[in-house]
Amino acid sequence: GLAALLRRHANAAIEADLKKLVNDTAAALAKNDVATLEKTYADNYMLVNLDGSVQTKAERLASFKSGETKFDSFAYDEVNVRINPEGTGAVVIARAMAKGMNKGKPVADGPIRVTQVWSKTKDAWGQASGHATAITAAPAKPADTTAEPNSAANAGKPPPPPPASTPPPPSPPSS
Repeated sequence: GLAALLRRHANAAIEADLKKLVNDTAAALAKNDVATLEKTYADNYMLVNLDGSVQTKAERLASFKSGETKFDSFAYDEVNVRINPEGTGAVVIARAMAKGMNKGKPVADGPIRVTQVWSKTKDAWGQASGHATAITAAPAKPADTTAEPNSAANAGKPPPPPPASTPPPPSPPSS
């Protein structure tokens, strides 16, 4: 009905707003724009870094200000937004590609899966939480039903057992 149509329209608008915020955040990260990040991160912001360490908003911003964290490039793609029924919160899952330093260490070379929690206040959307994980899984591909005995997927696995042998039929008794 009409209520469902209005909700879909509202969710589409929220999704568009959040995708823009996600891209604006990537641009701010790429430019080490602390002022924009300060506005983007909610006061209770927490980040779980690739190494499993946790930073508060103040710690994250201080890391940028000191130069301990500095990106040369930062971009998101594969952005997926899930909005709560009230339209006041959302979870974003995306893929990030980054080059630079995070907390004094080079950023992992390769794609990173990020999960972000966004919360809407009376003023604006803010990122309440972020979590980063290196993507080490191979991309999903259709199932292959052919046997590949020498494939990398089988490297290190024991060989399959030989086919079961059947005992020879008994010899006829000699007469």
